[in-house]
Amino acid sequence: MSISGAAFSHVILIGHGTPSSLLAMGTELPGAEVGSMLNVGNPKVVISLACSTGKTAFARGLSKSESVRALVAPFREAHGAAASLFLQTLLHKHLLMGHEFRTAFRLANDGLEGTHFRHWRGGVVQT
Repeated sequence: MSISGAAFSHVILIGHGTPSSLLAMGTELPGAEVGSMLNVGNPKVVISLACSTGKTAFARGLSKSESVRALVAPFREAHGAAASLFLQTLLHKHLLMGHEFRTAFRLANDGLEGTHFRHWRGGVVQT
């Protein structure tokens, strides 16, 4: 991120997670630490596909970071195929169809059976 992170508006986290951390290279990273790693350039939309990273223990810290404009993450376990389809639908609605991010999130989450993602902003779940 330090070299070209300022050029990115969206960051996608792919991997394994727990309710309190993102698992990366044998290390458990809490949400606030992931947020500080993204602190380059403008605040970013972060889309996590890592299981359970939409739970409060991880998501609140990450979404409160000054480097994060919005966070979307699964509340439960997320099968790779379902998470992939959710991501594709979200980005299609938001970037290609021009829906506001909040609307694109709702359309993607409601339109795919079995997805359980949450949308966070500023440490608060968006409803």
